[in-house]
Amino acid sequence: ANYRKAILSTAWKYSMRLDVMDNDPVRLIKTKSTKPRKVKWTRDQVVSFLDTAYGNFKWRSIGLIVHMAYDLAQRVGDMRVLTWDEVDLDAQRIDLTQSMRGADVHLPISEALTGMLQQQKEDFGFQPYVAPKTTPVAGAYVPYPVDQIDDAINQVKDAAGLPKNITAMDLRRTAITEMVEGGADLAHIMQVSGHRSPDSVTPYMVNTFSGAKNALSKRGKT
Repeated sequence: ANYRKAILSTAWKYSMRLDVMDNDPVRLIKTKSTKPRKVKWTRDQVVSFLDTAYGNFKWRSIGLIVHMAYDLAQRVGDMRVLTWDEVDLDAQRIDLTQSMRGADVHLPISEALTGMLQQQKEDFGFQPYVAPKTTPVAGAYVPYPVDQIDDAINQVKDAAGLPKNITAMDLRRTAITEMVEGGADLAHIMQVSGHRSPDSVTPYMVNTFSGAKNALSKRGKT
C-alpha cells in the first residue's frame, strides 16, 4: 500500500510540473515598470538646509556631506566616507573612485565649499574622514553608519522646515539636471557623474520651464 501511494504521489508531482511548464502562471502576472524618480531640490531648499546644518555644530558634518553631494553631483554614500587623502585644498580638487560605478572622477572645489572644508580640517583634520560623526564612538571618530545617515539628514530637514518628499538621494539628480539645463556638454557631465554611457544620463533630462526657456533662447531670430 505504501509503495502504491509513493507511485501515485510521484505521478501527481510530475503531472503538476508539466502543467506549470505548459501553463506558467507567473507569465500571466502583469509586471509594472518602475517610473524613474524625478524629485529635485530647489536652490532655496539647499541653502535652507545648509544654513540650518552649519548653524549647529552637531550637524556640521551632515551639512558638509549634503554640500559636497550637491556641489559635486556625487552620491551621499561616497561623501559619507570621503577621506582627507582624497582632498587637495591647495589645488581645490577632489580625486575619488566612486563606490558604485568604480569610476575615477576629478572634481574642482568651489570657493564656498573650500572655505567650509578648510574650517572642517582645522577641527577634524587629525583623523582620516572629512565628515565624521561630530561625537566620537568608543573613543574614535567614524563616518555616519549607512543606517543613520538618512535619519540625521531628516532631522536637519525637519528643523529647516523642508518638505519630506525631498531626500538625500535626490541631491545628485538635482545637480546633474542643473548641469543639463545649463547647457553643459554631455561628455563633460559624464566626467563629473562617472556615467560611462550617454544613455545613462537620459533620466536626468527632464522637461522643465527653465530648460525649455534656455533651449528656445538659442533659436535663430526670424
